[in-house]
Amino acid sequence: MDEARYAWLCSSVTLQSDKRGFFIQLAESVLESAGADWLSKFGGLKNDKQRVIACYNDREVRELVRGTLANVQKIFRSKNASFAKTKREEADHFYSKHKLDKALQLANQSVVRAPLPGVDPKVEDGLTLSLCLRSRAMILFETKDFELALSDFQLSLKYKLPEKYKADAYQMMGECYLQLGMKDKAKVSIGVAKNMATIKKFSFTNFRKEMNRTKGSEKSGTGTDGLPTLYDGESKAVPCLSSNLSMKRSDIAGRYIVANANLPVGAVVSVEPAYSSVLRMEKHGSHCLHCFKRLKCGVPCPTCSGVAFCSSACQTKSLTYHVWECPFMELMIGSGMSVVSHLSLRMVTQSKLQYFETFISGLKKPGTDHPEPKDFLFRTLMALLLLQILRNSGYFGEKGSSGIDDLTEIEIWIGCLLLRHLQVTQYNAHEIYETLAKQTDNTGNTKTNYMAVGLYPASALLNHDCTPTLARYFIGDTMVLRVERPLFTGEEVSENYGPVFTMKTLDDRQKSLMARYKFRCICEACRGKWPMLSQLTEANVTLKCRKRGCKGTYNLPIDQNKLENWHCSKCSLENRVEDQVALYKSYTSDYERGCSLLVQQEINECVNVMSEFITNCNPLISQPNRNVCLAMEVLRACWSSHANFYIL
Repeated sequence: MDEARYAWLCSSVTLQSDKRGFFIQLAESVLESAGADWLSKFGGLKNDKQRVIACYNDREVRELVRGTLANVQKIFRSKNASFAKTKREEADHFYSKHKLDKALQLANQSVVRAPLPGVDPKVEDGLTLSLCLRSRAMILFETKDFELALSDFQLSLKYKLPEKYKADAYQMMGECYLQLGMKDKAKVSIGVAKNMATIKKFSFTNFRKEMNRTKGSEKSGTGTDGLPTLYDGESKAVPCLSSNLSMKRSDIAGRYIVANANLPVGAVVSVEPAYSSVLRMEKHGSHCLHCFKRLKCGVPCPTCSGVAFCSSACQTKSLTYHVWECPFMELMIGSGMSVVSHLSLRMVTQSKLQYFETFISGLKKPGTDHPEPKDFLFRTLMALLLLQILRNSGYFGEKGSSGIDDLTEIEIWIGCLLLRHLQVTQYNAHEIYETLAKQTDNTGNTKTNYMAVGLYPASALLNHDCTPTLARYFIGDTMVLRVERPLFTGEEVSENYGPVFTMKTLDDRQKSLMARYKFRCICEACRGKWPMLSQLTEANVTLKCRKRGCKGTYNLPIDQNKLENWHCSKCSLENRVEDQVALYKSYTSDYERGCSLLVQQEINECVNVMSEFITNCNPLISQPNRNVCLAMEVLRACWSSHANFYIL
């Protein structure tokens, strides 16, 4: 495949990831209808406003474009009280048989499909949702998931649980609080239950005994966010980065980040929440729409049945954006749009229209990107599709137009903003992942599961290197970057955009980076044509000259029976090879111990041993080195086990 074709494929997948969607049909039809002359004229336009107006108004394409946009309508997975009632009854049946896994599965289906109170009064007086939540709470209490059970009991009361079940719900809440160590709240809940009517069937004797038996201090029920602390505090110049990092500029590299102090292995140099992030559509049923936590029991969206949340708090936080996206979720899926396109929309829906009106002047400036006319056309069409979703959602309020024929000035500028987002996100979005491990696997093997994408402005300043200096992992949608080999003052701090030398050949890396990010990598691994990890053996060892600052190296011969001292080709210093080999062998024993600790799941000690191994090897051994590369892989796996980590 020629480079131009490959570059087009890499670019197009950032717009539409599902070839079966209708968007690609629209784009190809517009391209064919417009003709070569119009496309050439379109490619010569100077700013995004001209591009948006051309695609919307030019006679060559307007009928096809407007005709398709006129069909944009609310399509989403709606609620169904009858379905929810049936699933709840099935869940209750399996609960009575103590088949709790099956019962929970059915209860989850019932909760997601149940409408808000009063929406369908013909089914259970419109109270199906509260009854479904109550049933699920009983199952969760039986499985000893007391925190989740408590949440469901609370929600059932919020959604108007029938009076005859309320006392029972408050007593069960008291039991949950007690099991969670929150004795004061347990007393309040039980007190409410006792004061309600028809409570003779409840026995509070056992509750009092349990209260007396449970010793220890009252638990608040809250915890820390689990985020690590930046090494030496936060930078005043670049928020979210360590104060030990500085930004530089050059004609070749543009903006880049360097260390302004020595940084040890494990130093946390970035803790950055996403400016904007979006869950992949295929993960809507398994992860929280807002924080990306894996779901065991989802809190439903009030309107649609296509997404869920891990808590009421996440549900509330999502209302700023999901209220605009919710009615069009199935349409967005049907369009085949990529998660990056969805991210471009989310960057608008997460803020009110008034927020963007202050930035209109910045949109009048020409963009810095100069993609091919076809690519610009397709991105402009996607921007118009996203704009039409916003128009039909009511996002623009009184400032929006009423029909398909005309766009208001603010609608045009938001269309320009969407187009700008589509240009920026394709280069700067990070894939957010979780780490999966099997319960029965004690080998340390894990799998990366990509579940979302996010935009991180500070971390986006870091340039690519095929042998990165940083490890990346996520806690929710917060990205954490840690040093995985010693860094010295003035050294560039880089991360990896995907192609890493251990897994990809030089040709594959260069081809991928040029097609996807429009640059040719000149990192040390590329200049030195380093072999892949599969081609390295433990016998491939390159020693460094012991003179500080010298770049001289020596490839240790495979046959080490007759080792001779070597003179550095850079500084002529004689190096005692036997001493260097003996030192490396002693370090290798630490590496082997670290691998054993990983198998034994001694994660913290494994991190300490591997960090020391990498630190000790740094002045002695030059990359590429198999053991050093694998040690850094182990560190990444260990660090990520404290983040978005899930045991299957």
